[in-house]
Amino acid sequence: MENLTNQRRIASLHSAVAPLRHLLENDSVTEIMLNADGRVWIDEIGCGMSCTDVVMSTEEAERMIRLVAATSNTEINERNPSLAAKLPGWGARLQASVPPIVDRPVFALRKPARMVFTLDDYVQRGIISPEPARLLELAVKSRKNILIGGGTASGKTTFANAVIGKQE
Repeated sequence: MENLTNQRRIASLHSAVAPLRHLLENDSVTEIMLNADGRVWIDEIGCGMSCTDVVMSTEEAERMIRLVAATSNTEINERNPSLAAKLPGWGARLQASVPPIVDRPVFALRKPARMVFTLDDYVQRGIISPEPARLLELAVKSRKNILIGGGTASGKTTFANAVIGKQE
């Protein structure tokens, strides 16, 4: 019964995501954002941020956000107005907010990277020199804490995956 319920939630979610499907399936789009005015913006490789022709009503956005919450076995409501989850099927990270912390539902969908970089890739490209890379490897092997900071979309997760990927 639970499996059937989850299948129905996924089917409903696919229906709710329909206005964004072409953006989710476009490999050059890295992020999809819904502003409070209902307009959908994207961040696209080589083009930067731009507003699309896609508009979502408050009801459409709420439906999509609540369905993602349900597939994650959580709720989003007045008492819990923020959601961090993964969009099933696409693996995109969703960060969403609903009233009362915002006027209307908003979200950002960050799509998973298409390319996986290794720490060696960073060294070969001259982004990091060999000695700090070796120290990072030792720190991970020794289970030390490592702080990675940076602005939005600066590559923190990509770099963290490169650092921990060396251990696999």
